[in-house]
Amino acid sequence: MNEQAILRRIDFLISEARSESRVKDQAVIYIMRTISNYCTIDQDAPSSVIKKQNKRMSKGAYKSRKQLPPKEWVKGTNTINEHQDPLKYIWKWILDNKNVSREEVLARFRKWPMVTVTSEENKRLRKCLETRPRERYREAKIIVGQLKGKIWEPL
Repeated sequence: MNEQAILRRIDFLISEARSESRVKDQAVIYIMRTISNYCTIDQDAPSSVIKKQNKRMSKGAYKSRKQLPPKEWVKGTNTINEHQDPLKYIWKWILDNKNVSREEVLARFRKWPMVTVTSEENKRLRKCLETRPRERYREAKIIVGQLKGKIWEPL
């Protein structure tokens, strides 16, 4: 997968948003997930692979990564790949912005890549869906950081 493939998928999203039906069906959802995956780890991959390769994670996820065996850490009961900017809001933004370009859509996905969080943190974030990405994490009391080698540093 490369950026040209992602841009073609974004063209499809924009086309669907401009169509008469404007339906957010499984095709739209999977394409948005594919774009999000690419903007997070430069490829489309299953959840467990994203968790293993994602450098952006909460402090809680980092701590649990050090404590749990890798096979346990990647389980959905322990960690989640969380969309900082929920996909339903990105779709609404595309629908509401008639002249949005594919570059603007790609930039929005890149600005807010997925963050690996603990399942408990995800529950707190789900209560804060109506706020902007940075504020959601602040409200949920989650510190986001990035791995540099094996060291986690707050962003």
